[in-house]
Amino acid sequence: MISASSFKSKICKLNLIQVLAYLFEHCEEMPGNKTMDEFRSCLFNVLEAMAKNTKLIMSMSKEIMELLLPVIVKKVESKSADVRFQSLKAFTDFITQFLCDDKIYNSEDNNESTQTINELILKKLFPHYGLILSDTDPMPLFGLKLLSVVVERNSAFVVILNKLKLIEILFQYFEVNNPKFNAFTVKIIRAVIQSREIELQEVMQLNIVDKMNGIFENVMANNQEWCTDHLLEIINEILHMASEVKKK
Repeated sequence: MISASSFKSKICKLNLIQVLAYLFEHCEEMPGNKTMDEFRSCLFNVLEAMAKNTKLIMSMSKEIMELLLPVIVKKVESKSADVRFQSLKAFTDFITQFLCDDKIYNSEDNNESTQTINELILKKLFPHYGLILSDTDPMPLFGLKLLSVVVERNSAFVVILNKLKLIEILFQYFEVNNPKFNAFTVKIIRAVIQSREIELQEVMQLNIVDKMNGIFENVMANNQEWCTDHLLEIINEILHMASEVKKK
């Protein structure tokens, strides 16, 4: 029904977003109740279907960002592992589309919608990130997926990650055989280094050279090319940083 054209024109209005936000906020008030569990599952299905309808969510972006997303992201701290995961997934499905739309998110213009997204990330999402990354699978994977988009769209968030003591943790993942080493981790490390928010000395202290050597050896040995370009960009940035330090 959500994918139908009539849904957008006749049903998907402010009132629907308000109702969904209210229902979602109160969907855990009877833990263990099978009927409520089924109802909550239906709510997640509605969110998933909505997120797949790009035209729909773009037309209602302001209402979704201001009313629905704050309620969804709050559920990331739920006692239920399933609710935590489904909430993070839903939040990611919505926010990544908004982040990647230049009309909605532009870190240079800092328009109203950009400010709303920044506030959501800074005040509602980031305080939970340590728990997200240390949670059971697949929470960390979706956390890294979301974070790779966030820092790619606005490198200023790297400063906040540093203040939250998450940079060192992310560098720990940047290593062959680490279960959290994946394309998202590589993109995050690339964004961190390219942001220049951490000095070369600190980068070296995080053992970046040995890590890069190990990753390249693994890539060459297994004929993998999925991260080669990102790795080369990291090396190039480190060399530029070293050259600038030498000139001082």
